[in-house]
Amino acid sequence: MAFRIPFLERKIVQLKKKKGEFLEVDRHRFLDTVPPVKLQHKLPKDFRVGLVKDLDNYNGEIQKVAHWYKYERFLIQNNIAYDFFSVHSSNWVDWAQKFNLIVFRPDISPWALHEARSKIFFIEEYLKIQCFPSYKEIWSYEDKINLQYLYAFHKVEHVPTFISHDQAETLEFLKQTEFPLVSKIINGSASKGVHLIKNKKKAVKFVKKVFAEGLSTYWPGFNQKNYVYFQPLIKHKGYDLRIIIVGDKAFGYYKLLPKNDFRASGSMHIQKTTLPAEAVEIALDIKNKFNHTFLAVDFLEDSTNDKFLVIETSVFVDIYTSSQSIVNGLPGYYKISTAPFKMEFCQGEVWLQELILEELLKGKP
Repeated sequence: MAFRIPFLERKIVQLKKKKGEFLEVDRHRFLDTVPPVKLQHKLPKDFRVGLVKDLDNYNGEIQKVAHWYKYERFLIQNNIAYDFFSVHSSNWVDWAQKFNLIVFRPDISPWALHEARSKIFFIEEYLKIQCFPSYKEIWSYEDKINLQYLYAFHKVEHVPTFISHDQAETLEFLKQTEFPLVSKIINGSASKGVHLIKNKKKAVKFVKKVFAEGLSTYWPGFNQKNYVYFQPLIKHKGYDLRIIIVGDKAFGYYKLLPKNDFRASGSMHIQKTTLPAEAVEIALDIKNKFNHTFLAVDFLEDSTNDKFLVIETSVFVDIYTSSQSIVNGLPGYYKISTAPFKMEFCQGEVWLQELILEELLKGKP
């Protein structure tokens, strides 16, 4: 949650209630319509998990999209000891040492991510306690520039991107590039911080301001300052495709392009149907190269050559339902295997957070 202004928070609560975004029943009753994921082995009796509650709680209301209570059900169903861990408190270092695993879904605001990255690094590096996300995973979470470094290193085929922290180089780039350009800020979700720059004159003005006083963003106090992130406007087939990989399972859906908008990210026009094997295989390969527990990969399909290009990847996505994939009207997932690559649709609903904990705990004695 980005703001803690009482008046604004009350308004947000009213709006979310109208939209039906809060749980209307006990959280366990809400989840128990779906069979729990069971761990296939016992953990040591003294094994304990520290569970950090999402920051986007409002006056005690629980959002359906919140992550923590889905992790909690897995821990309860598998008789794994846990405590809610207040990682934001002054004594967090002493408290952290009580746990064998800490699960933490940070907010996406710049200040929350700074806190999370700093503390997760300290917990893993100095306290030697496992975290989800790991520091490696959160280093690139909601950081588009860090993601580009990973794509280049692992040779991920992605939307061409120009990133520079040098004004002279950027102005030279503008002399040679074609317009329009898509500009993005480092961290922004649901198409926030994404703008279309239609010509060179506007681009030069934009760049000079970025490298002078900076451009304000929707994050209070955080300007776009001394960096640019430009991409061409790719002709694509009118949707983003999200593929989610956890363990040997794949899920996904299409996000349709809103009318009169070039951005599909954040669109609530969701279509759940058969997933293309090519995109699932690419997503699995990226997840394995990154060595992440969980990865969501957003693609667009280039209409000029039918190629799937990566837009962005993330170790967290908003999960509203236990049906992240639907084929022929049936909820389920794809069981995937490699060498050679195969995928088979299996019917059944599941909460993805439970699969994440299953993966994290598979190798534990």
